[in-house]
Amino acid sequence: MTPPEQQELPFVSVIIPVYNDTARLKVLLELLQKQTYPSHLFEVIVVDNASREPVAPALENAPNARIVVETNPGPDKARKAGLAHAKGDYLAFTDSDCVPYPDWLENGIRAMLRNPGCGLVGGRVDVFPKDPKQMTWVEYYESVFAFPTKDNVNRHHFMPTCNMFTRKDVFEAVGPFNDTLRSSGDQEWGERVYKHGYKLVYDDSVAIRHPARRTLKEVQKKIRRMTFSHTALLIKDASSKWFPVFLQNKFYRRLFIFPTPSEVRKTLRSQHTLTNKIKILLIVLWTRVYRAWVMLRSLFPQPERLW
Repeated sequence: MTPPEQQELPFVSVIIPVYNDTARLKVLLELLQKQTYPSHLFEVIVVDNASREPVAPALENAPNARIVVETNPGPDKARKAGLAHAKGDYLAFTDSDCVPYPDWLENGIRAMLRNPGCGLVGGRVDVFPKDPKQMTWVEYYESVFAFPTKDNVNRHHFMPTCNMFTRKDVFEAVGPFNDTLRSSGDQEWGERVYKHGYKLVYDDSVAIRHPARRTLKEVQKKIRRMTFSHTALLIKDASSKWFPVFLQNKFYRRLFIFPTPSEVRKTLRSQHTLTNKIKILLIVLWTRVYRAWVMLRSLFPQPERLW
């Protein structure tokens, strides 16, 4: 068998949903033009999810990028639209606020080639603050808990679409993203990939950078999106098994408001000072209380913007 380093590189479609984020999208597209992967072997599909600001200016210095418009709101609807226009059999997903390292695309495809037949490849997400000298409590928390991608892939069987590689035939086998969810479509899809018997691969060299959230309001928005989606999946599972959602273990686990031993250990092992570790644990406690409240509220969902 030919080693992955000597195999002919495939054509890749990079899919990026965007909603009112032109400035950061422009930075991302410029970094994609500097990738070590040959520029003639990949295309970039930017899916404008009905942004209120013009997206086209971000593509000025990205000759291999094009825009697809999806007017129905929701990042997974946007990703599905991008997939429908993709020319490549290999696919790379990222988000408009991400900052890829120069070898991100090459390392992701090399990892796919080293693991023929795998369902997806995920990698490292390095979180960075706006100002390292003036970090907020939330940024300290995000630096520890925002993207546990190795655990996501190896234990929970999914990879966030900010840094995910796969192939078209995997979608053909397991189906598209569940775009009825407000969030966590990547989690639900990854679990389906795993249940279909595909291997999920984590590779630390497949790396991007991602800005940390700075405020409780930003964290609240994320918790609401994810919790409403998780509840929707629990309700669907309950209806199929005739087992009420409020009697499921997964439901009760999300009502647990205190930091778990693993969260405490992870915080204490971080490189932060003792004072900042206390701040992190306080934010963990706050997020758990807020998530429990949203979990109960999500049994009676209200319409909400998907982004």
